[in-house]
Amino acid sequence: MGLRELERSSEEDDDLRALLLKQLYTVRMERGRYHEALDIAEEVIDIGTLADVGRQDAARAALALGHVDEAAEHLEIAARVAPADRRAFHWATLGAWLHFAGRAGEAEKAFREASQAARVDRSLYSAQLALVEFEAGRKSARDLTALRSELEGAESQRGYSLWVLGELCARTGDRDAAKSYMAAFLERLEGASPVKCLALRGEIARAEELVADAG
Repeated sequence: MGLRELERSSEEDDDLRALLLKQLYTVRMERGRYHEALDIAEEVIDIGTLADVGRQDAARAALALGHVDEAAEHLEIAARVAPADRRAFHWATLGAWLHFAGRAGEAEKAFREASQAARVDRSLYSAQLALVEFEAGRKSARDLTALRSELEGAESQRGYSLWVLGELCARTGDRDAAKSYMAAFLERLEGASPVKCLALRGEIARAEELVADAG
């Protein structure tokens, strides 16, 4: 209704149109109508006022459809056009998706970009980079135990930090701590939007696996 009213108006308001389309996108994603959601996100991109946000949304819809290459392309563009304080987030999101897609080499590059672009949370992105290197059988420049201590000493423990800490603990053999962190991560997601959970489905599956394995 808001979009129809805007179309009837004699005034053009690209910001408002983009925001209304974003709400429509969210509804389509929550209802599993991913093709429609992707089309809407591309409309937002064309408007140009929320360039990196539109790309992030398009990437989520493409990933939900199983189109990893398309999702990766949108996120790379998002990282390059985003304001400086959001670039690291887009690179890290790309790194995580590529990691769960089994594309470790590309994930390493994305996490390295995230670490270099970070204004805050650099230790988080460095830990993700080290984990990918560890899984690939390469020696990381950073020790996993030291990275765990660094993250545990951070002022805030946000949801994603808990997941990374859980993974660090699992990789260094501390199963009890891994279970605790992953359980806390899953608890933080209780009541989260379906769109957010869809974007984190790889992390959720890994967290559930570690909690179950720990007994």
